[in-house]
Amino acid sequence: MSFEAGRDALPHWELSTRIGAEWAAKRWIPLRFEAGGFRVSPSRPDASLSLFKGFDGYRFALLTGPRFFPDASRRMEIAALGGAALSAARYTNTTLVIAYPSLLVEGRFLIAFPNSPYHGILGVPVELMFRGPVLTASAGVELAFGMSFGGMGNRR
Repeated sequence: MSFEAGRDALPHWELSTRIGAEWAAKRWIPLRFEAGGFRVSPSRPDASLSLFKGFDGYRFALLTGPRFFPDASRRMEIAALGGAALSAARYTNTTLVIAYPSLLVEGRFLIAFPNSPYHGILGVPVELMFRGPVLTASAGVELAFGMSFGGMGNRR
């Protein structure tokens, strides 16, 4: 959803891919690094046929936050991460490029596979992008697969 003073808020679709690495301490995640690409569709036109252009680019993010274990086996984890990102993007069908900062918040649920260093992640990421005079808010659903190096002991 993009917002600009004097204009209607208009929705967009976004598709992104990411790769990340994190250091997980006992009760919190001191550092998570993510790098990824994204593509945001143009918005639908408003009543005056004005719209926000689509854009695609790359994002680099740093996040941190607490982690909780709802069961005694510690096979499940709930984390609340927050941080910042820097993105570089190109507007669709133009040579115009932009770099902009973002604020990030992500709630996620992790479950470890038995007797394995692998785990599945279900997350809800929210990003607030400061693109000049335009403010874009993005919320989504994340399905991910992870691996703990050194076994699940690193996640405990």
